[in-house]
Amino acid sequence: MALAFGVNAYAESLNLKDVVNQVLHHYPSIHTAALQVELARQKSAQINSQLGWQLNLSGGYRHDFSIFGSPNNRYDLAGDLSRQLSSGDHLSMSAQMSRDKSDIAISPFYPNPATNINLELNYRMPLQKGRGNTVHAQSLLAAELDTNLSRWQLMALLDQLTLEVIDLYYSYVITHIRINNYRQSIHRTTKLKNYLNDRTQYGISEDKDLLQVDAQLASQKSELQAINIQAEQQNILLNKLMNKNWEYKFSPHIETKLLTENIEYDFDDMYQSILNVNPEIKQINEKIKIAETNIEIERDKKKDKLDLVLFLGDKNLSGDLNIGSLNENEVVGGLRVEFNRGLDSSGSDARIYQAMLARDSAIQTKKQLMLDLRYRLASLLSQIKIGKKALYAYTVSVEAQKKKLAEAELRYRDGRADTDLLIKFENQLSLAVLAKDLQLIDIQKIDQKISVLKGSIWSSIQLPEYPMLLEQR
Repeated sequence: MALAFGVNAYAESLNLKDVVNQVLHHYPSIHTAALQVELARQKSAQINSQLGWQLNLSGGYRHDFSIFGSPNNRYDLAGDLSRQLSSGDHLSMSAQMSRDKSDIAISPFYPNPATNINLELNYRMPLQKGRGNTVHAQSLLAAELDTNLSRWQLMALLDQLTLEVIDLYYSYVITHIRINNYRQSIHRTTKLKNYLNDRTQYGISEDKDLLQVDAQLASQKSELQAINIQAEQQNILLNKLMNKNWEYKFSPHIETKLLTENIEYDFDDMYQSILNVNPEIKQINEKIKIAETNIEIERDKKKDKLDLVLFLGDKNLSGDLNIGSLNENEVVGGLRVEFNRGLDSSGSDARIYQAMLARDSAIQTKKQLMLDLRYRLASLLSQIKIGKKALYAYTVSVEAQKKKLAEAELRYRDGRADTDLLIKFENQLSLAVLAKDLQLIDIQKIDQKISVLKGSIWSSIQLPEYPMLLEQR
């Protein structure tokens, strides 16, 4: 069974999922959130680049006095290639070349000009602070978590926007139900008026009966006009969300066949499935993990610096002497230990404590959110249960009102009932039908909100993809 409402003969019919799909693919806030996901994703690439090779080059010329006071010209060239390893160790290779030429020879045993070439391989091993490259590993993890957090923020925005669309769409549906209800009432009143016109020609009915029916018909038409204006305003608002022209007309389409089925819900299973997909819970989980990575980073920064440095190289000195030439070469190497301690750790302690507070705050927020979700689900399921009972009662009431009106019409034709009673019964039937239809739509709306809560609505809605969103900037 389906409920379809026509604004006019040429209006397109859109169901809720059609509208949600168009809103999610065009609403600007969705594109903004997708950009935030991409910004967070680039942070991982930025952190990974810290482990890449770094090249430094320098060279120049200098005219100055030597240590013995004689004028000296120096040409030098230096280069360094280094990188930090994922283990936290640091590897570097360096080369330096310099050429000195003095106006006065320093010594007959020291070449002038003299060329110095130094090659060195340096390996630094952190023994405490920086061991295992904790800062890099935790920063990379934090960047990944931040990307996940942005994605869940986007999903939360999709949920929030979908719930808003559900409310607006069903308000539009309710307006159309009221329009149809008034049209049916006008149709029944018009039939009554035609019947009275026939009877008046034969002198059976009085003018006051026609006046009563005309007043009823005028009231119904004025109410219908007001509701039509409301429907047009709601249509324009939904057009804005869908990025449609404001003049675009569409009518709602509601599937109701599942609403009459007696579906038993397992509350605990449904609640657990909600916790597994809820984007707000997912966000908090990411925030807890981010706080924990910050704690690890600050704890590593607080450690004393104790590094073991190993180096191995080759040195060469060459040049001309008064008595010939010199070319000396020597392999050099060694090791050293470096230690550094910050004497004031209050700043590190404060940052660690802040990260712990952020984690504890997120945990408490998660507990509150889980409780809120539990009661929200219980409320929605309760509304459906009570709503279905009310729907059954309204259905019985509509049938009773139809029978009552039909019986009154028979008595009216026989002259055993007056026009006031007929109008009264017509109004009661109209209200009963309206109440039934509104209750049906209310159940449908609640069912859709549950599907958003469970995440099952996304199985039938095509979510916008990040590349598409980024291309539409």
